[in-house]
Amino acid sequence: MPFWKEVLEKRFWLGVMLLLLTTVAVDALGAAVLCHGWLPMSYAHPCMLAGWLVGGFVGGRFLLSTGREQPLLCAVLLCAVTYVLAWGIGLGFSQGRCSPESWWQVGVALIAAALAAALIGPGKKRGRRKKGKRGVGKSR
Repeated sequence: MPFWKEVLEKRFWLGVMLLLLTTVAVDALGAAVLCHGWLPMSYAHPCMLAGWLVGGFVGGRFLLSTGREQPLLCAVLLCAVTYVLAWGIGLGFSQGRCSPESWWQVGVALIAAALAAALIGPGKKRGRRKKGKRGVGKSR
């Protein structure tokens, strides 16, 4: 599938939204753990990177659940588009004070998540069991 058809597809953008929502949820969980004092504050950066890693994996697996032709390209494309969106959102809200010192680590986490999502096989498909036909109205 060409690049522009892949990006214009509805499931692709649902994967991006799922990636961002999962990242926010994992980061919120990490922030709650840090605020309660269960982990020292020096773990704030690894918690943030873990959010991007888990989000990239979940979004990539959602996108690839339909059985794509080129899973690695699709997963990397999903993470690259999300990375560009995150940069734009970060620069827009920071009003030019965004520090890019950890953005390369976010990029590495997203690429690792895309590779993991693409290289794990599709899994075993579960078939529905057919119910046996009972004779309706028959007496025993």
